[in-house]
Amino acid sequence: MAEAPTRKLAAILAADVVGYSRLMRADETGTLAAMKALWSEVVQPSVRSHRGRVFKLMGDGMLAEFASVVDAANAAEAIQTAANERASDKPEDKAILLRIGINLGDVVVDGSDLYGDGVNIAARLQEVAGPGGVAVSAST
Repeated sequence: MAEAPTRKLAAILAADVVGYSRLMRADETGTLAAMKALWSEVVQPSVRSHRGRVFKLMGDGMLAEFASVVDAANAAEAIQTAANERASDKPEDKAILLRIGINLGDVVVDGSDLYGDGVNIAARLQEVAGPGGVAVSAST
């Protein structure tokens, strides 16, 4: 009989780049360099400083885990403040803006990766967040 998967409650932060395909079509090299700088100089340090952990990077996005929704929200605010400031002096067609979704939910642990509705809902929320904004799930 298969062992039941390990589950836990986690605050998941999902982030992606607005208009990634358009940005890459216009300037692959410049977009990639700007994204790498944003991830390494803003996103990763903000996640770490708010006691989170990035568990997945994919193209134009990432997923991070936090033990606390407050930490996830504070990290999102720090990320968006810095990212929006960086974008403010760029032409609209070169500005890298992020959308962030945050959800507190049950997740399945598989090594260092996380799966399940807790992650899926955060990703869906990120899709509805406005450019430079954050969408957070609410409990009912």
